[in-house]
Amino acid sequence: MGVPDGSLESVIAEYERKYRKHLIESIDDKNRPGGIFIPYDSIKGANVLDVACGLGWASINLALNGCNVQAIDLTPNAVNFVKNYAKYKNLKISVNEMSAEQLNFESNAFDFVLGWGFIMHTENPERALNELIRVVKPGGKVVIYFYYKHSISYWFNIFFIRGILMGYLIKYRGSSLRLISRFTDGQSFGGNTKTLVLTRSWFNKNVIFPDNVKITFTGWGPPSLIDNFPISKLPLGKYLPRKFKELISRRFGFGHICTIQKH
Repeated sequence: MGVPDGSLESVIAEYERKYRKHLIESIDDKNRPGGIFIPYDSIKGANVLDVACGLGWASINLALNGCNVQAIDLTPNAVNFVKNYAKYKNLKISVNEMSAEQLNFESNAFDFVLGWGFIMHTENPERALNELIRVVKPGGKVVIYFYYKHSISYWFNIFFIRGILMGYLIKYRGSSLRLISRFTDGQSFGGNTKTLVLTRSWFNKNVIFPDNVKITFTGWGPPSLIDNFPISKLPLGKYLPRKFKELISRRFGFGHICTIQKH
């Protein structure tokens, strides 16, 4: 489309406000969203890939960082939004409709690959994981955000409160997959089609060539999730010191970051 009208401009402004609010706990000392996980300084001018970009918060900030950005998503509306945003803001972002399980890029094509919040929703997460590793260059990094099974949110809020006390495990005939899918993304309108909770060992086990990579993990949470512990109607967690919540989040946070360094 041509120059966006006022309505699109207001949509873009509202989106910027919302993603910055949602990611406020991930900013670095230069006020960059995701900056505590994304190595902005070391990838200036680099070729980067944003997998399952959604409405493009990461693609936008990577482009503002001077990166040459390729972005992909399965949702046509998301692809069109990021294209229009990039055109409106004059950013170098190439966006295509594509599956993470079959990346149409050559091996060793990118200096940095980001997979933020998608791998737990894919039909074949093992294949998607190795596709991301395949397309990153030796010496490059892959950063993946995922939901962590051995977390307070999963075992207490989802499994114990909703699964056992509220009886959803009986309703779902013991299916933890249905339970997780119902009470993670989109729980206010019935949940998601498929949501997995993964472990650190899952990544180590499913990398095809483990000797070619170094895998590390960081819990994130974010820390504010602990505010509503034990339940939102009795949010005692908000009285805990911030440093203590950060400490818990780094090991038992529901949001986890997997960083893969390719040799």
